[in-house]
Amino acid sequence: MNNRNTNIYWYTLIAVAIFILFKKKIDQILLVLLVRPIMSYVNPASWIFDTTVILIFIIMGFLFIKKINSGVSTPASWFIITLIYLIIYSSYRISNSPFSFTSFSFSNNVKLLDLISLLPFGLCLMSRFQSSKETNFINDASGFDIDEPIKIREDNDLLNRLKYIKDLVKIIRETKSENGSFPIGIVSQWGSGKTSFLNSLKDEIKNDFIVIELDVWRCNSSDQIIETFFKLLKQKLKLFSFTINNKIKEYANSLVKESKHEFLKNIFEVFLSNNSIEEQYENINYEIKKINKKIVVLIDDIDRLNKKEIYEVIRLIRNTANFSNVFFVVAYDRNYILNAIEEINSYQSHTFLEKIFQVEFSLPPIEKNVFENELQNKLSKILTEKSKTSYDEFLKKGLAFDFNKTNLTSLYISNMRDVVRFVNSFRLNYAFLSSSSKCNTFPTLFGGYPPKRVGKENRFLCCNDKKIFPTQP
Repeated sequence: MNNRNTNIYWYTLIAVAIFILFKKKIDQILLVLLVRPIMSYVNPASWIFDTTVILIFIIMGFLFIKKINSGVSTPASWFIITLIYLIIYSSYRISNSPFSFTSFSFSNNVKLLDLISLLPFGLCLMSRFQSSKETNFINDASGFDIDEPIKIREDNDLLNRLKYIKDLVKIIRETKSENGSFPIGIVSQWGSGKTSFLNSLKDEIKNDFIVIELDVWRCNSSDQIIETFFKLLKQKLKLFSFTINNKIKEYANSLVKESKHEFLKNIFEVFLSNNSIEEQYENINYEIKKINKKIVVLIDDIDRLNKKEIYEVIRLIRNTANFSNVFFVVAYDRNYILNAIEEINSYQSHTFLEKIFQVEFSLPPIEKNVFENELQNKLSKILTEKSKTSYDEFLKKGLAFDFNKTNLTSLYISNMRDVVRFVNSFRLNYAFLSSSSKCNTFPTLFGGYPPKRVGKENRFLCCNDKKIFPTQP
């Protein structure tokens, strides 16, 4: 059961419970605010009145259903409100009610409010049912490939990383970090699958540890990084402690020094807290030790941050959130982080990360044949049968340039992201060239054997000496 459905049940239950407990008072409120001033003036039943009301609801229902069929879904709050209203209205209709209801002229048992109550709820229910259906996407081989993280499994582990993930989980499980956090760095270049690694690591540990995903890329400032982390920490740990919620909130407020509400925060803290920031830290650390569960914080994309934000993440790891039983698993491009650190403090910047992370784990290198195989698989889905024959001949020649016998894949493709970008670029040019009768084979696309390289722009020459195929993906 997801959180959205859980919230619907809770809101409905609370509203119905309040109605049952305070029904007499609610009856009086409805009588004074709704029944006497408004509903008492409703016209008596007649065929003109019935026809008008039914026609209005048919038009409204038709317009609503038209929107639902176009893919629009109603907010969850609408469903909750109509459900609560239907339950309360049904209690008045079925039980002895202090109110009388206006009937339709064709039947004394069918009331005007029956239609008003059932139609909105039915439409909201239809909308939620429609939006819950699994969307079937068209798998069109002619479309662009998407560069996005995956969940690594046995059947798609092209880079042989599942074993490393399982080993890392085992080591974390057996490591005691009672005196502070244990930061682990996952080091690799951009496009090498760091995000896929972290996503798959999360799946392996989510049942054993408290897992926090800190998406620093979505934070707009260094202060927001702090606030977001401690908000997530509070949400996760309040399930295991009655007192840690306020302690984390107090500590996080003390850490943020540049908020526009800082003056009000300081006044608030003078009256409610006499603890120093060190004492606040110790109070939280004591609670985390009592919980006695390992906390794994996954942080990705810090190599997309500016230098100030990178420094804040590092300070969070080794200072402000250096709590017991906390394992930070951080993925980054090491050279990028070192360059950012050097701008802040150039003194021994090359050894700075060694003081932050207790272990840096470089993702295992990817064998060249993995890229070549993946490239061939993707290209084979694009090429016509005639082009595939030419492509096979091209492969036999080793995908090499004459000037250095350099392998095409190793020269221009260094990670899976490059494969996707290369294939997408190829797809666009191939679609254009294959429409020409002079360019309907694979070698013609590259201008023959081997492809020609021209000038500093580093591009292939194709038909009619037009620069249309970029070598850089």
